[in-house]
Amino acid sequence: GLWDHVGPWRFTAKGAVSRIYFYAGGSSCANIDNVKVTEIPNLLENGDFEEDGGWTSLCPPGEKYLGHEDVTGSCSNYGRWGNSLFNNDVASPQQVWHVKNGCYGNNRGGFYQDFTSKPGATYEVSFAHLDGWFHAKSSKSGIVHLEVQSPPETTVMDRAHESFSGALKSDASAGLWDHVGPWRFTAKGAVSRIYFYAGGSSCANIDNVKVTEIPNLLENGDFEEDGGWTSLCPPGEKYLGHEDVTGSCSNYGRWGNSLFNNDVASPQQVWHVKNGCYGNNRGGFYQDFTSKPGATYEVSFAHLDGWFHAKSSKSGIVHLEVQSPPETTVMDRAHESFSGALKSDAS
Repeated sequence: GLWDHVGPWRFTAKGAVSRIYFYAGGSSCANIDNVKVTEIPNLLENGDFEEDGGWTSLCPPGEKYLGHEDVTGSCSNYGRWGNSLFNNDVASPQQVWHVKNGCYGNNRGGFYQDFTSKPGATYEVSFAHLDGWFHAKSSKSGIVHLEVQSPPETTVMDRAHESFSGALKSDASAGLWDHVGPWRFTAKGAVSRIYFYAGGSSCANIDNVKVTEIPNLLENGDFEEDGGWTSLCPPGEKYLGHEDVTGSCSNYGRWGNSLFNNDVASPQQVWHVKNGCYGNNRGGFYQDFTSKPGATYEVSFAHLDGWFHAKSSKSGIVHLEVQSPPETTVMDRAHESFSGALKSDAS
C-alpha cells in the first residue's frame, strides 16, 4: 500500500487536443490513481521585476530568523537592480531584485508578495537565483531563503538555495543563473505570502519568480466515480519499442481493494490496468483533454504494483505516453514500482 508519487513530468502541447495514455505489459500489475494534468500560469504580479510594483521590502524580523545561522547582521534592504550579467536563459535580462544593500557586509534583508490562494490547494514556486561580489568577501557562494506563509505569519514552507555563480564580470561563473524549484506547498489560508530573505555576506539576486496553482485538467483523475477514462490495449507487443510490453490484450478498470498506507493516492477506487496482471498480457487506458498548442503542461500520478506472490518479478513498470494531437507522441516515459497493493506484497 505504499504508493509512489510519479512526476510531475512536463511536456509542450502541439495540438488543440492532447491524450494521456497509460499502458503496461508482461508481468506488470500496474495500478494507477490521482492522475493530474495542469497548465502553468503565474499568480504573482511582476515576477520578472521589469516594472515597479508587486513586491514589498521586509527585513527578517531578527537575526537567525527561523533558526538559520547565516541570517545575521543589521537590516539593509535594497530592491530592483539593472546591472547584473545574464549568460543563460534562466533569468529575464534587465531588472532583477537585489536583496541587500552593501550585501557583502554582515547584514540582512528580504522582500515579499501576497497573493490570493485557496485553502487546501497545491501550488508550486520557482525562481532564478544568482549571488556574487566574490572579490569583496571571503565566501565564494551565497544563500537565499524562501519562506511561504499561508496565511501571512504562518509558515507552511521554508527552504534555501545556495548559488556559486555571480552577477559581476569579476565573479566566478558570471551571469550563470540557477533555476530553483519548482517547490510544492499546500495553502492553508485565503491569502499566502512568498517571502525571500538573506543575511550575512549573501549577495542574493532574484528573478523570474513564479507561483502556479496545480489544477487538474482531467475528469475523474482519482477514479472515485465512473467516467472520463477509456480502456485501450497497446496496439501491438513491444509498443514504442518497449521490450516489457508483451502478451495478449487484457484490460481491467476501476478497482477498490488496494491498500493505502501513505497519502500519495486517494483511498477507495484506483485504476487496475490489466486483468490477470501477473500473467503475460498487456492493457492500457486513456483520456483526451483540451490543450493549447505551444502551452506547457505537467502530468503526475500515483503508481503501485503488486501480486508479487504470483510472479517472479518483485517490481512492475507502467508507461505513460502523451499524444498531442492523438496518435502523435510528444512524450513517452516509464516508472518502476517496487511496492504492492496487497497485504502479501512488499512495502
